[in-house]
Amino acid sequence: MITSRDSLTPQVPYTTLDQTSSSKLPVEVLRLHKELRNYQLTSSYGLFRRITGVGGRPELILEASSNEDGPWLEYDFRFKPGRLNQTPPIVVPHQPRLDWQMWFAALGRPENHPWLYNLIYRLLEQQKDGERFESF
Repeated sequence: MITSRDSLTPQVPYTTLDQTSSSKLPVEVLRLHKELRNYQLTSSYGLFRRITGVGGRPELILEASSNEDGPWLEYDFRFKPGRLNQTPPIVVPHQPRLDWQMWFAALGRPENHPWLYNLIYRLLEQQKDGERFESF
């Protein structure tokens, strides 16, 4: 028989993403997880999940306006996390490369990302291949 306690056990590794959540789990769940840990039924694996830490994600925001006085509108990245009122799109097996590269660009120095200057130039010049980036 599976109890609600058993169904909570696989969630223990996810609490490493937010340390305050681990203190909210029932003691019995933590104890059961400790007993089952050697069987490796669950894990906290996530590709690059610790690269920027928990609690924030640095990112670059590109905005455009047809008038220098505004209004300035943010370019919408199709696969960028952020909108809490929308379900994220399914991307498997697609890798949203531009969104991915924008994340790394925010972590580094501008001179290490020359492709970003090219993208901004194409957006400024209103070149079609620069404007298509939202569909990648």
